[in-house]
Amino acid sequence: MSSVQEKCVSFKDKRMVWNTSIDVQGVVDALNNLPIVHQLDLEGNTLGVEAAEAIGEALKQHPELRSALWRDLFNCRTRTEVLMSLQHLANSLMYGSIKLTVLDLSMNNLGTDCFNGLDAIIRSGACYTLQELRLENCSLMPHATVLLARSLIQLYKNAEKENTPLKLRTITLGNNCMETEGCTELSEAFKVLKTLEVIDLKQNDIFLDGVSSLALALAENLQLRVFNMNDNALCEGLEDICLVLPQLTMLREIDFGECLIGNKGAFQLSQALENHLTHLEFLDLGFNHICVDGGLAVVKSLKNKENLRYVYLGGNCFGARGCQRILCEMNKLPTSGALGPFDEDVSEDDEFYVDTSLNEEGATDVATPDGSNPDGSNPDGSNPDGSNPDGRNE
Repeated sequence: MSSVQEKCVSFKDKRMVWNTSIDVQGVVDALNNLPIVHQLDLEGNTLGVEAAEAIGEALKQHPELRSALWRDLFNCRTRTEVLMSLQHLANSLMYGSIKLTVLDLSMNNLGTDCFNGLDAIIRSGACYTLQELRLENCSLMPHATVLLARSLIQLYKNAEKENTPLKLRTITLGNNCMETEGCTELSEAFKVLKTLEVIDLKQNDIFLDGVSSLALALAENLQLRVFNMNDNALCEGLEDICLVLPQLTMLREIDFGECLIGNKGAFQLSQALENHLTHLEFLDLGFNHICVDGGLAVVKSLKNKENLRYVYLGGNCFGARGCQRILCEMNKLPTSGALGPFDEDVSEDDEFYVDTSLNEEGATDVATPDGSNPDGSNPDGSNPDGSNPDGRNE
């Protein structure tokens, strides 16, 4: 962390409609009245072309700007308006010799039509120092993702020529429908960058070929700490990723929830985790069609993960008896408290519920909905017909 306190101009979530330079006078005044501005947060407003130009002019006075937090900034704007507004902002960043470390344009409907505006910012000298790029839910689709990948490679080359090696650490591109085509091209950019610590590609319709390309890119980013592929189809591609995971010794978080890895994938992942990734803190494998033996294999692979704080296995195919077995296995670990709930975890033939509270002997109880024990006996130990377990009548 920097020892210098961040000076921020924030209009976050004001829900302002900024069309003209008059509309945005408050932002301009704030920028003009402060000698130092490290962060400009305009999230949750809607910015028009003339207003963007006015803010851009004011930004030229602040070469010390580091964070451009422009999430959800173009709601209800046409593609043309968004493109021209981004170009005005890009011009101000380049003119002012600004050196950004954070650029957040998430939740803006950029798509291919507006990509030239984004590209102008990314390729500029303002991004030679970029450490975090956040473009979640920007409707990039495959074509714009391909263009983004090429822009990142060009940015890397430009920064290298200027003797300011690019050190991009975080890239979040969730919910962009990039599909296999976009992921494959983006993986080529990741191979070039080699400095990524956070890769977030959740909800992007990525399938086998894209996953295999991504696995090769991971091997070039050995400082990776967070890897989020939630709600993509890893399936057979998981095998390639599992071959690389043991090399990622700094990995802290793995999110493979809703990735269709199945029981086979659970075993592959457990083999990759066992005796590796000792710094792991977070693991999400929820809703993956994993059976009991696969779940048990995963839990057993966590025995040397002393920093584990959360493991989610809900929504799989364990059934109550399977959940009980997994819970008992997890209770053998010093990090047993990390196990999340088994919500929505019911097999078709499931007739039991799980009580995760500990009894006096340290075991957990399983009971049927009518209150009887799993073997059919009543809570007091008698049989359902009222007789004693040994066959004697009172």
